[in-house]
Amino acid sequence: MSLTDLKKKISKLLEEDEEFRYFVAAKIGLLEILERFRKYDEKFNKILEELRELRQRSQAHDQKFNEILARLDEHDRKFNEIVSRLDEHDRKFNEILARLDEHDRKFNEIVSRLDEHDRKFNEILARLDEHDRKFNEIALEIRDIKTTLDRLAVSLEDEGIEVVSYFLEEKYGIKVDLGVLYADATEINIYGAIDSLCIIGEVAVRLGIAKVKELIKKVQYLSKRMPNYLRDNVILVLYGVKIMPKTIEEAKKYHIWVVTATKELTPLTKIKKTEIDNFKA
Repeated sequence: MSLTDLKKKISKLLEEDEEFRYFVAAKIGLLEILERFRKYDEKFNKILEELRELRQRSQAHDQKFNEILARLDEHDRKFNEIVSRLDEHDRKFNEILARLDEHDRKFNEIVSRLDEHDRKFNEILARLDEHDRKFNEIALEIRDIKTTLDRLAVSLEDEGIEVVSYFLEEKYGIKVDLGVLYADATEINIYGAIDSLCIIGEVAVRLGIAKVKELIKKVQYLSKRMPNYLRDNVILVLYGVKIMPKTIEEAKKYHIWVVTATKELTPLTKIKKTEIDNFKA
């Protein structure tokens, strides 16, 4: 058999006979190599499987990482919003602090002014206390003066009654009991009546025109409200210590008898009761 035929025979066996292929491979050491390739394939396939798992895990990690990144972006956005709001709050807080500082300044000014007012108020109170003290002293003096004047007035009324009674009796022969008349709220210093005559008068330290008019009003009051105190004939009299210049002139208009402790300044005149209502005081 030629070498060529042998090669063809071996080639055909290699193509058609699997056992022969393994036999040849074993003889030439290919079987060991193939076995090693098979193991390498298994290891490679295992590595590929692990790589696929790693890729899947990596994809899952990437997804989670992207989710984390997205959440971080959202957190950054919210954080930036919070920082922005904090900045705004800081600005407003600083404005509030500035306003509080201004309020503190104004409040301190007000407190200072109130302290000044308190000081002045205390000064005023001290002055008022001093005024009260002086007023009380003056009130006591006035009360003492009033008491003295009341005593003098009573004494002067008694003196006026006594002098008028004396002149009436000694000079005009008219004897009548005189005294003070209290008619409602009206006080008449000199009053007395006998038969168809009554005497009505006023007493004062200082006789002025006002005292003339006061006497006329009191007589007219009696005429209208208490005519029983009047008689057909009336003598109007004024008794005083100091007589003002125009008083005599005014008294003469109403026929008023003006008397002092020592003399008569106008003539005694008897007035008809009917004339009194016509007087214009």
